[in-house]
Amino acid sequence: MGGKFLLDTSVLVALFADDASVKEKLVQADEVFIPVIAVGELYYGALKSQRVQENLAMMDKLEVDHISPYLLTEVRPWSSSGNICSA
Repeated sequence: MGGKFLLDTSVLVALFADDASVKEKLVQADEVFIPVIAVGELYYGALKSQRVQENLAMMDKLEVDHISPYLLTEVRPWSSSGNICSA
């Protein structure tokens, strides 16, 4: 298939849930992009979930592989507060 993919939050959640069809498509991609708003939404969801530590651990794995530390200094405050204007 190839090509470039821009992943939204729902696709990332499916990836974290080990969705085989998502993995199958992503393995064929030439490049994969994750918008910063999706990262913020994932952090917000992780912090509001019943499995906070487990979900934050998945985010830590995503960070190591794909996200610059500079970007995270901007995303984490927003995702904690749930208000994009407070960052």
